[in-house]
Amino acid sequence: MMRNPTILTPLLSQAPNSDFCPHTTLNGENGRTPILERPPHQSRVPSYVPEYDSIATKDNSSATFKADRYRQSKGSWILRLVGLIGPMTSMKKFVGSKHMDKPFPFDQLTSTDWVHDSIVDAGRIKELKSGKGIESHLQIIFDKSQAWILCAVVGILTAFISVGVNLFEAPMFDWKFGVCANGYLFSEKKCCPIQAHCDDWKSWSTIIHSSYLSDVSVQFIAYMCITVVFATLACLLTLTTKTILPNTLPTLASDINLTSNPQLRSVSYVGPLDPTLDQTGAPIEAMPYYAAAGSGIVEVRVRLSGFIFHGLLGFKTLVVKTLALILSVSSGLSLGKEGPFVHIAACVGNIVCGTFSKYDNDRKRREFLGAIASVGVAVTFGAPMSGILFGLEEIAHFLPTETLFRTFFCCISSALTLKFLDQYGAQRIAMFEVRYYYGWEIFELFPFIVIGILGGATGAIFTKSFRVWNSSVRPSFLRKPLLEVFLVASVTGLVSFWNPFTKLPVSKLLYHLASPCDNTLPDDLGICPQTINGLKSIIPVLAIAFLVKGLLTVITFSIKVPLGIYIPSMAIGSLEGRIIGHAMQLVVLRFPDSPIFKTCAANVGGLTCIIPGAYAFVAAGTTLCGVTRLSVTLTVILLELSGSLEHVLPISFAIIVAKWTADAIEPLSIYVSDLSKVLDRLNDESQGFCLMTNIPTNELEMGLGFSPANLAAYVDPAPLTVDIRSPTNLVHECFMKLGPRYICFSREGDFAGMIHRTTFVTQIRKLGKKKQQ
Repeated sequence: MMRNPTILTPLLSQAPNSDFCPHTTLNGENGRTPILERPPHQSRVPSYVPEYDSIATKDNSSATFKADRYRQSKGSWILRLVGLIGPMTSMKKFVGSKHMDKPFPFDQLTSTDWVHDSIVDAGRIKELKSGKGIESHLQIIFDKSQAWILCAVVGILTAFISVGVNLFEAPMFDWKFGVCANGYLFSEKKCCPIQAHCDDWKSWSTIIHSSYLSDVSVQFIAYMCITVVFATLACLLTLTTKTILPNTLPTLASDINLTSNPQLRSVSYVGPLDPTLDQTGAPIEAMPYYAAAGSGIVEVRVRLSGFIFHGLLGFKTLVVKTLALILSVSSGLSLGKEGPFVHIAACVGNIVCGTFSKYDNDRKRREFLGAIASVGVAVTFGAPMSGILFGLEEIAHFLPTETLFRTFFCCISSALTLKFLDQYGAQRIAMFEVRYYYGWEIFELFPFIVIGILGGATGAIFTKSFRVWNSSVRPSFLRKPLLEVFLVASVTGLVSFWNPFTKLPVSKLLYHLASPCDNTLPDDLGICPQTINGLKSIIPVLAIAFLVKGLLTVITFSIKVPLGIYIPSMAIGSLEGRIIGHAMQLVVLRFPDSPIFKTCAANVGGLTCIIPGAYAFVAAGTTLCGVTRLSVTLTVILLELSGSLEHVLPISFAIIVAKWTADAIEPLSIYVSDLSKVLDRLNDESQGFCLMTNIPTNELEMGLGFSPANLAAYVDPAPLTVDIRSPTNLVHECFMKLGPRYICFSREGDFAGMIHRTTFVTQIRKLGKKKQQ
């Protein structure tokens, strides 16, 4: 046992009321430390876990502690703890288990211990290998093959869900403009496969005739109504996952959407341990959470880091998010489906891995979820290699080589399934493909650098704008999510209809802007002008679409519907890049005799040498890099979508410049910025285990007496300990790679202090803010 437990580390040496764990002393009439009698607003209510019905809480709200100092009364804390845990007879099987995969039911947003999970899994493997004979070898082979079986199943199921979403989303989006006479589930492209327009496609102005309204007015009213109805239905579906956390965690996050067991909603807590009351006895205003809202990437990242999210990856969340995603994308709001599919893939993986008891271990389950979450990007973009890099760069905090190979296998399984299903009817799996048949000139390196700077700046400004909107305007709608969605959908329909670029689906808009001009194909959008006057007229239209799309994306990203930010950000960047591309065409035509432009200008008036689509494609990647800070993943995504090795260098260089620019303007990405609001309000749980004081043995013997409960099974006899002189970077690495809930500090073998994971993160963020100031 360590001696002198009153010495604190410099990291912990804060005032007693600071965020760090204070050292407590024995005080009070009853001889209890403050840790044994927590204030009502800090009381924790255990989350429901089906496996622990035998240790459910009992009604002890009337128990009080009024005995004298040296005797345990009927309502003492230790007896109340025994009442909470349950009779000793009900604990024999639980404590006597060999591995104790789940030592106790976790609260929402509390963290699990990776070290404990590793020890448990090592014991399971050792027991498995201790057997002899053919049966034992077969069990070992089956145990090793479980992960590969599940990876294949998850990849196939996620691909089927992706195809199903695309099958309904495309025709439902086109309903805003009309319907196909051959079938309501036919999109305009399938209804008229040969030409852009045909007689089988009926616009609303040809179906609805009115002497009071013009054809444009009829189309506008239909567009507005369907946009608002679809968005409202998506929000109503999302709100079905509403829940109130069964503890005192009033987090004001916009995209942390949780779901707990509904059985807890009917439980009534009264008395001094009421978690709904603050220190003054006033009720704490509860905050709702929605598991199906938002992108889900933030929640998946937090779950993989070791925090408990009951219901976040459940079957109800999977069904609701899939259906609501179809409606939200079909509504025409400025959002995508890439982020939600990361969440959907994680839901599928969490449900499927429940079929094997091996994944009852939380560490093994998190490793598996880290491997399969990347499938969401692979199926939406049709880019399996990008999905692998996305998991490595964005999702997983620590990805071992074995898990990386499983990610590769899972993404390839989903890609093969997409190839077999052939959802686009062209024997391709990518969302779209663009091909550039001309290379790039040396003088174009400068505009590519400009694209990198502007794209990174645009992404950083978008992140800042989102934070300002969330802190200034959105608090008015926190209790009215349906009204917020209704207003955002109304504004979107009102301003999007009149611009030919903003009323297109974001994926289709990105495809048109990134495609090279082809004189053999019709130019319905007018983005391939052949004259100087045409170039001058198209640039203002693109600029207006750029501003409108950017503002709509800012106000849309945090509403309570399933949504993603990837494709909208790329569409905004492609509008910006197309403007730069047409501007370069004007420069070449303005100076055709310049030595650097002479060869280019001689090539069909300079309009073919400069490829505006390539500029739009590069700008799409740089803007998304500024928003998410992804770099390698984006480069590979653009490479897989274009298949052009010729443009790898300008794409890579522009993304590097974009990341440097975005980091200089705004250090946090859109997801880290969103996640930081959660850390601001997380309960650090320091009062749950911190007891650093010198209590004489005779005081303990007389004050506590004989303990009627054996809590040895709940005590960590060997906590993770580092030297007090260890640098902060080492502590950070321990939290990231080992995943403990807390770390102890020692000085020459003596206990010197401890720190919790959330407390450490909060303090690091505070130090970072001070440096910025």
